Amino acid sequence: MKSPVFVITLFILAILSGCSGSESSDPSGNNLASVNIGSDITVLEGQTFALTASVYPETGSAVWTQVQGPTIANFPVDPALEITLVAPTIYIDSVIIVKVTYTTEDGQRVEDEINISVANVNEDPIARITNNTDAVAPYETFEVISLSAEDSSDPDGEIRYYQWTQIDENPSLQLLSPATLSEITFQAPYVTQITNYKFELQVTDNYGLSATNTIDIQIAAAEGTVATAGQDQIVDEFTKVILDASESVSIDNVLSCEWEQLTGLSVSITNADQCVAEFFAPNVDSTELLTFQVTVIDNASNSESDTVNITVNPLNLGSLHDSGVIECYGATDVVPCDNVDYPNQDADTGRDSVRDAIDKSGSGDKTFDFTKFDINGDELPSDSLVFSCVRDNFTGLVWEVKVDNASPQYSELHGVENYYSIDDTLPGQTTCSNVGSCGSETFIEEVNDSTFCGGANWRLPTYLELIQILDYGELDQSNLFPTDFFPNSPDAATLNHLFYWVSEINIEGENESLQWVIDLRTGDDSAISISKGAYIRLVRNP
Repeated sequence: MKSPVFVITLFILAILSGCSGSESSDPSGNNLASVNIGSDITVLEGQTFALTASVYPETGSAVWTQVQGPTIANFPVDPALEITLVAPTIYIDSVIIVKVTYTTEDGQRVEDEINISVANVNEDPIARITNNTDAVAPYETFEVISLSAEDSSDPDGEIRYYQWTQIDENPSLQLLSPATLSEITFQAPYVTQITNYKFELQVTDNYGLSATNTIDIQIAAAEGTVATAGQDQIVDEFTKVILDASESVSIDNVLSCEWEQLTGLSVSITNADQCVAEFFAPNVDSTELLTFQVTVIDNASNSESDTVNITVNPLNLGSLHDSGVIECYGATDVVPCDNVDYPNQDADTGRDSVRDAIDKSGSGDKTFDFTKFDINGDELPSDSLVFSCVRDNFTGLVWEVKVDNASPQYSELHGVENYYSIDDTLPGQTTCSNVGSCGSETFIEEVNDSTFCGGANWRLPTYLELIQILDYGELDQSNLFPTDFFPNSPDAATLNHLFYWVSEINIEGENESLQWVIDLRTGDDSAISISKGAYIRLVRNP
């Protein structure tokens, strides 16, 4: 059994050891450090507030840091038990977390955090109106006035919506731009005495807050008649252009108008003695400026003039003839072209779409433009019934015109019933007038030797050259040649086709014994043997 005296001695020694000094790194419950910032708080953006750290013992050092949320400007870096902060500017309600770290002299370190809820304080936007009009008030009749809200602002957001409203008692002005844009324009109206107009601008920010401002606009009294020729226009060639001076005004509102052209390619003005006139934009190769003047006269013989500029741009109609298709179709019937239900049809675009406005050197249906020649190559009137060649005034190419069926058959050099092989397979006088051969080269040499229509450079047409003079809008006819200029056609029953040779060889499968033909009944192409018979329509360059 242990001695009681020994146990008591050990207990006393233990107590003395625990109370040996304040520098101990193992503090007792009597000197444990603590720090407390307090309960979470709510502040407004821009509000100044203070945070205080309650600490124990009070001889330590407190350092503050922001650990979350929108940055607080000028956050203190020096140790302090109390700090003063300003809540940052924010666009939505936010939470900021601030931490304090307290360190005692004996090295104890403790922390505390506080949540600071920052409430957004939305400021109203600022509506500002700037008058950007070049002229000085009071404004003359028809002066274009421009008002802008671009200088409006929002201190804590952005302007999202604009609304302009005329708030005077005068007749409503016609705005030239939507009232919901940041800038509006309108013309000064005709008034007989100086008149004040007032506009209100309302701006709304991204939080739904609004602000308003107003501006007064003074309009000068008009004297006598005021003419306006309308706004300048940019149009395409062949377009119908409306010249409109109907906005011209006078005291008695009784006006007469006279239009005249001042500059540019001459056009014919329809209803030139009316306030609303029209003309077709001319055929141009490059941009052309046309200037027109209207003179407006009232019952008291007061008059005034105004001008308008019409810029005419060329259309890209391509370098090829159009198809000749001039009708547009719906599901079952012919419909007007430019139909929104049946858009983008052949007749909607290209030369055929402006066929009535195209200038022609000769004559022809639709956009075809041909000039007739006699056998010597001299031009003939468009109504001539006997002619030997025709010139396509669009491409400049000169085309052979065939004569009607000869008697005896195949006895005419240019007989319409003659047909040829590319090689010399077909013997002479069997399908043509030549004694030796009915090959294509023999025929071409014979025509060139005769200087037919004043030329000695006749040849087979290319694929594109031949299809350019076909009228695909006449598929119900016996052939696709424009019959007023290519009046004779062979009988399709003779060869059971109306194939015409073109100059290109078909090289599919490296077979040079095939050459292309165009079927004049349908416009389709085929490749047939060069020894087969087909018709020829010669062409030459001028």
